[in-house]
Amino acid sequence: MTFYPDALVPIDAATDGLHREELAHFAAPGTWLSAEERLATLQAARSANSRGGDGRRAEASILPDDSLRLIEKVAATPRLLSRDDFARALDAGMTAGEYVETISLVSRVVNLDVFARGIGARALEFMAPVEGDPSCESPPAVAEGAWLPSVPAGPQARQVYGSAGPQPFIYRALSLVPEETRRCIAGGNVQYLPLDKFMDFSYSHQPGLSRVQVEIVAARISALNDCFY
Repeated sequence: MTFYPDALVPIDAATDGLHREELAHFAAPGTWLSAEERLATLQAARSANSRGGDGRRAEASILPDDSLRLIEKVAATPRLLSRDDFARALDAGMTAGEYVETISLVSRVVNLDVFARGIGARALEFMAPVEGDPSCESPPAVAEGAWLPSVPAGPQARQVYGSAGPQPFIYRALSLVPEETRRCIAGGNVQYLPLDKFMDFSYSHQPGLSRVQVEIVAARISALNDCFY
């Protein structure tokens, strides 16, 4: 049975399965955040995105105000995110790993919620948080000129990306928290195209669209959202 019984269009099995996995992963303890902190992050992101970032907060949260401000900006107005926001998050006590995990959670839940709105379905309900401790997995990341360290190409990269070769910046940006990188790659493989097909411009993962059409849609949406990337 599909996760989206009220959808106005059919949902393929791969997308349905990915979204089931996302909900289960959301509910588990993360790398640096507890399951309760992850749920609070998701709730704050969903609230901000659904309201369009109007500055109001729907309910009290266990998260500090500095974290909530970051979550709300990423969820509703990501084009305004700057290195100053990253610096403020660290000054407020957030670690670089917690920052990456937060950014990943927000972007992933916004993906699910925008998808649901696009197919005319209700947003998926979050699962109850699972007991347990964060894994505290710390990869051999290095400074590569970005805001924070990342995992470069090489033998150590295979465990993070599934390949030892060079990786797109959008994945390397999350590599300080490998599990979030892997979830981002899983989402891209299903909803965009498999990473190993990225440079094959004759390949299209969408049966109704050519690769050129997919990239035009992506570029247009990025322009409408003032996407820096």
